[in-house]
Amino acid sequence: MSIPRLITEVIRTLFKKPVTRHYPFERPELAEGFRGKPVLNIDECVGCGMCSRDCPTGAITMVFYPKVKRRAPSFDYSKCIFCYQCIDSCPWDAIKPSKEFELATTERDILKFKVSEDKVKPIERRPPKKKPWFR
Repeated sequence: MSIPRLITEVIRTLFKKPVTRHYPFERPELAEGFRGKPVLNIDECVGCGMCSRDCPTGAITMVFYPKVKRRAPSFDYSKCIFCYQCIDSCPWDAIKPSKEFELATTERDILKFKVSEDKVKPIERRPPKKKPWFR
């Protein structure tokens, strides 16, 4: 590369807008179909265990709540690979996708999600929102 060409290239790039973002001060624009953390809506969950059974990494376990005599999923996001199999498997649409992706931490217990005892209510019997594959 010749010197005059090099100087013009340097001057041209000096006035260009930088490609990088100043994360975390500038939030990234997430693409359509981005796979963030799966989120549970306990009011829609009936405790069938389909999400736990179909999770390929074992990130979902079913927890029994004796006060209301029902089960609900507990998530360990440190094991989750965000495949969304739990969302596809849930016939009641109780697990939804989110845009939350900032899960970095030094404490593993922060990545475990269990519904608190006071938020769990007895199950209200109703038909599934989407047709289960096993029928």
